[in-house]
Amino acid sequence: MNMAAFSRTEAQQRADEMRVFQSELDRLEREGVLTLSDDQRRAVKDHQRSVLAEYTQAFDIDRDAQSRQLSIGMRVASFLGALALAASVFFLFYQFWGLFPETAQVSILLVAAFGSFGATFVIKARDSTGYFTKLAAMVAFACFVLNIAMIGQIFNITPSDKALLPWAAFAMLLAYTCDLRLLLAAGILCLTAFISARTGTWSGMYWLHFGERPENFFPAAIALFFVPQVLDHRRFQGFPAIYRVFVLPSSLELDLSFAPSSGFGARGPTFRLLFGQSMEQPLGSSQPAHELFGFAVHHALHARSCIERGRAWQAEFWIHALRDYALHIACLRRGLEGDLGRDVDALPPDLLRRFDDTLVRSLEPAELRRGLRSLVDALLVESQDIQPVAERMEEILRGLESEPAG
Repeated sequence: MNMAAFSRTEAQQRADEMRVFQSELDRLEREGVLTLSDDQRRAVKDHQRSVLAEYTQAFDIDRDAQSRQLSIGMRVASFLGALALAASVFFLFYQFWGLFPETAQVSILLVAAFGSFGATFVIKARDSTGYFTKLAAMVAFACFVLNIAMIGQIFNITPSDKALLPWAAFAMLLAYTCDLRLLLAAGILCLTAFISARTGTWSGMYWLHFGERPENFFPAAIALFFVPQVLDHRRFQGFPAIYRVFVLPSSLELDLSFAPSSGFGARGPTFRLLFGQSMEQPLGSSQPAHELFGFAVHHALHARSCIERGRAWQAEFWIHALRDYALHIACLRRGLEGDLGRDVDALPPDLLRRFDDTLVRSLEPAELRRGLRSLVDALLVESQDIQPVAERMEEILRGLESEPAG
């Protein structure tokens, strides 16, 4: 078994990474940077095919771009269909409700509520895509809301905020069982409304007017903040981390991130926990030097090609990118962090002076060739830790330094 994913989200992410990897591998082979033997290519394809088959059977993932587009369309269609079906059930009840006697009304409400609830779990057991399950879950929630609301009308029960509590519990039950975010949002709204209404009644106001005072929402906000600290949500992977970046007028940047408890933890050496609990996470590892060297060779080839074609700006783009990879390799060689240039300024001054000579001062072809030539020299010097790889590519890289014939 190659099952390394524990949720549909993780399985889909792995499948997407395989597709990107295959696309980049094909491009590198077309450009002559890397060539796999027939046995190696066959082994990669067999492994990927095996993993995708297991993920498809277990999680019904989208194996290609066409399947993903179809899946997105089905999600939109199921969402709109669920809303339309729930609304139709709601208005159908009100359209013909007065034609039934009281006993029939109660019976219809109970059958609709319990029947739709049971049907949801029956469909869930047979529906691998989840689309029809979500349709049934939305209808079940609409029937449950109607059940409580209309039974109250039948028996002339005074409307109360207490009805919000079972609505919230039912919505959350279906949301976590069927992985339906819309019902989770409905459950949270119902729970927030119940807590806020209770707070309002304790201050002497009628429960329907709880929205008139903002302070009624404070207890609900506090509860929503602390509940995830108490309840374990590690097995629910449907809500990935969200990042929001705010740039203030003073150029101050404010970064906010919201992550499930299962995804909160150290992913780098500078992480420091201030409060709460963190989960052990795989540390983000830098690319190995030989992979960085491969990209550097790729960029050098493109830079030379753009110079000869008279595409000066694109040549400068590739030279700049080549310099980034060469500096990254230099950082790794000295045990420094090279991602995003974090420790580039900590490199030895003499090394940085050598790289200063690689900066392109103009877009003239002669200056672009000089900058490329200096970068190739610096790259080969800093690739001593991967000497076997560098030696195989040195002749090609040295050929880029020569002037064009004629």
